[in-house]
Amino acid sequence: MFTKAKKILIVCAHADDMELGCGGTVNKLLEAGKDVYQLILSFNLKGTASKFTADDIRQEVYQSAKILGLKKQNIFMEKYENRVFPSYRQPILDTLWNYRRKINPDVVFTMSLDDMHQDHVTVAQESFRAFKECNLLSYGYDWNRLNKTADFYSVLSQKNLDRKIKAVSCYKSQGEGRPYFSVEYIKSWAITRGVEIKERYAESFDVIRLISQ
Repeated sequence: MFTKAKKILIVCAHADDMELGCGGTVNKLLEAGKDVYQLILSFNLKGTASKFTADDIRQEVYQSAKILGLKKQNIFMEKYENRVFPSYRQPILDTLWNYRRKINPDVVFTMSLDDMHQDHVTVAQESFRAFKECNLLSYGYDWNRLNKTADFYSVLSQKNLDRKIKAVSCYKSQGEGRPYFSVEYIKSWAITRGVEIKERYAESFDVIRLISQ
């Protein structure tokens, strides 16, 4: 899938989604010389992050991107209100279509179709509509999913995992009171996925659409 891919887009409901869901794989793809883009639809300012500003979170995004190796100019941020994405389904779809035309990606990583978070699942559903002619994978979170399935595994090196952990740690605005931000959990999650394929570390994905050339 990635051998011929030139442009890869990571679609995120919120800042921090990419790092938690596929940060190790993003670092791996960037190391391989792939052109990776990130689209963040919300700064996630309600809840834990309410004492932070959009500018604070924007700087966290850039700090994380630097660690992973993602170019600042390849990051796009929208300002949808978090927790109410179902109310903005059509504007979100329009936004995704705009970025599809702008980037024309070969591979898209989006969020899980069985995620219980209303913002995440809305992004997943609208991503399928916008990118159904692309190779489309979803990344999910075990603590949020109804079905913990995995069709596709990405083996991670120690360096990839270390970069992921360091990138996640940039999000001071998001991590308070959330145990899945801990180094122990992120590492154990990568070990669990690795054990499933007899590797040391891995991240896993569901294949939504795979196109053979």
